[in-house]
Formats: sequence, structure tokens, C-alpha cells
Amino acid sequence: MATTITAATLKVTIKEEILLNNIDQGNENILSISSINEISHRIVTLPSDNSTIALMDFSTVAGAGQFITGDVKYIRITNKDDTYGAYINLTGAAENAWIVVDAGKSLIVSGASSMLDAVASGTVSAPSVADLTSVKGRSVTSAQTVDLDIYVASA
Repeated sequence: MATTITAATLKVTIKEEILLNNIDQGNENILSISSINEISHRIVTLPSDNSTIALMDFSTVAGAGQFITGDVKYIRITNKDDTYGAYINLTGAAENAWIVVDAGKSLIVSGASSMLDAVASGTVSAPSVADLTSVKGRSVTSAQTVDLDIYVASA
């Protein structure tokens, strides 16, 4: 059976709107990502302990919540909670970075290939980036869960 899905271009618009002293200080950026033929969009409830959101690095076949590293072109994680933040963990083979996504805010990752380098201290003067292998998350508070809106576009 041949596929009936035709790859298309994903258009991502980021727009800030603000008037300061009656002067428009807003901005708009548009990103077009071509050859997208797979979209995964879901809302998950994060518990207060580490929970896997997405797994990467599957060579030929991806499953539910699993993606082929080289095919992932765009990841957006939006914290849908109105009060509590979420810790998002980006993990590579030997890298591990935690990022706080405050209530109502988003994290955008441009893909899963060659995108992560982290050190315990100091400065990375010449990064040696590695592939993303997993994305995990947890609520910033042990007594509260948060909902995340997760959108992954792949070729």
C-alpha cells in the first residue's frame, strides 16, 4: 500500500505585540519548515516526578511518543498551567539539561539531531553537540501536576 500523505510545509509564527509610549515595539518572525509528513500533537499531565514525554533515536520505525532523531524538525512544549512551572529535561547520550518552562510559556526546540551540549560548570567555548535521546518533564512542585501541550513535526 502506498501512502496517501503528501508532505507539506509547516509555518510557525512567533509574534509579540506591545505598544510602549504609543510606539509599536512588537515583532513577528515566521519560520517555514518543508517536507513535514508527520505531526504528533498531544496534551499530557505531568506528575511531580520525572515522566518521559518523548523518546528519540529509533533508526527506522517510531512508535507512540517515539521519534526518529534525524526526522524530527520541530518540537514545541507549552505549559498549559496557569500557576505552576514545569521542569523539562533534554537528554543526550552523555548530556543532560534542565529548563524551567513557567506557567503559560513555551519551549521551542529546532530538532533532535546535533542540538545538545551541557556541562556541570564553566563555559562551553566550542560546543560538541549530540543528538537528543529523550525529553522528560516534571512539575516544579511536588504537590501539583501540570498539563503540557506537546507538538512534534517530523519529515
